[in-house]
Amino acid sequence: MKRRFSQSGFTLLELILAMGMIAMLAVSLYATLRVAFKARDSAVSGITVMRAANVAMDMLGQDLESALPPTGLLAGAFLAQHNGDVQTSLDVLEFYCVGSSDSLDPPRSSGFRKVDLGMLPSPDGRGYLLVRHVTHNLLAPQEVQPDEEILCRNVKSFSLRYYDGEQWQEDWDSTQLGNILPVAVQVDLVIQTSREITAPMYHTSRVFAFACHTDETTDTTGTTVGATGTTGATGATGSTGSRSTTGGGR
Repeated sequence: MKRRFSQSGFTLLELILAMGMIAMLAVSLYATLRVAFKARDSAVSGITVMRAANVAMDMLGQDLESALPPTGLLAGAFLAQHNGDVQTSLDVLEFYCVGSSDSLDPPRSSGFRKVDLGMLPSPDGRGYLLVRHVTHNLLAPQEVQPDEEILCRNVKSFSLRYYDGEQWQEDWDSTQLGNILPVAVQVDLVIQTSREITAPMYHTSRVFAFACHTDETTDTTGTTVGATGTTGATGATGSTGSRSTTGGGR
């Protein structure tokens, strides 16, 4: 008597259904991971832009708060000019200041120096470069080539406003204003967060006071004397996708 063994297995239909379910699970997992990676890249991009803007503002603040009066042998005029339009500002500034001795590059970073701030077109066509030119040897017998340093990339707008004690000015020429510094300067920096046209802009704004600011006053004898101004507090605001900040816009 022959015994029959039953052979059990998966049918073709069952295999197709199982493969379809695995494919759907893989697609769902891929979509979830894609959203997660995109969110991570967006967060990293936003933090990178914010960090770059804060570093640039800190370096600008060190130079501006240590600006020297526009008189003396190792100092010169404080010259500021507004360029650009309402949406894009390409301001330039030339002044003299005292470098910090606790920098990573002594002694070149310390002592008296001339600073030029301006904008250059980015080589990749994405906005502008915020560039600082520093001249260290102010007593050189011949013209010295300044050191160039890029403070920030992908800049959309760089604007400066100067407070004279009563109102904000867009330009400042110390040779025409009694060789004095402004009371304070407001720095507005707008940076592109990505290459997409619809991407929001990161806007940061700070106000720096000039410790060496003097007000020309006249005493009872008619002699003009200078009164040292008081250093004010520094304010800072930062926002993504917004053009309005504390301290007022242009």
